[in-house]
Order: sequence, then structure tokens, then C-alpha cells
Amino acid sequence: MSRLKLDMNFNDILFAVSDGNPGAINVIMESLKHGEAIDPDNGFKAWGFVLNLDGLGIYASRVWMLYKDVCRENLAHAIGIARSVQLGIVTVDELNEAIDGKRRLDVEATLEKVCEQLPRFNKNHCTL
Repeated sequence: MSRLKLDMNFNDILFAVSDGNPGAINVIMESLKHGEAIDPDNGFKAWGFVLNLDGLGIYASRVWMLYKDVCRENLAHAIGIARSVQLGIVTVDELNEAIDGKRRLDVEATLEKVCEQLPRFNKNHCTL
């Protein structure tokens, strides 16, 4: 169930996805700054990653765990891994198992498949 609603302001959205978790707030803020450069084909521009997290049900500390543990503190990789679910490369269950530490996700191979489908995806964008 989505936490985001059309009538929410910026702070409402930030808190709804982060639950006030400082790591999640940092990842979200950086994704808003760099998201469009990383994933220029996302129709929601800079907001694409945040909306994707909401659609996947990834909130609070799990946002940080996706970024830190699964993607080794690489924002472009976190955005790409989340996008891979939209593209049918990784399932929601596989992503959740990776966040929970129950499965190893081959981030590089997954990102290669993302880039095959989205040639303008910039998996090497340096941020944070």
C-alpha cells in the first residue's frame, strides 16, 4: 500500500518514505539532486526513485540498507537496482531478500541488464 498521496508536500513525502531515518533522508535528498542525471529516461525525473521506493514498499531503514548494504553506498546502483524491478529483471521478493541479507544480488550483472534496456542510464554517476 502506497504511503504517498497527491496532496502531500515535500516534508510529508520525505517523512513518509524515510520515517525520519537519517540515512534514508540522506539517500532520498541525494536522489532528488542526482536522480535525473542517473536515470534520464524516468518519466518522473528526479522524483522517480522516491516514487519507485514507495511502489516497492521500501521505507525507512530499508532505504538505507538498499543503498549501503546491497549497493555498497553507490546511489546510481541503488536507483538502478530499484529500476530493475520495474523492468522485470529482479523480482520484489528477490530485492527484499537482498535488503534483508538473505540473498546476494549480483548488482553489476543486474545493472548491465538495466543499461541494455535503458542505454542512457548512468550507472557510473558519482554522488555522495
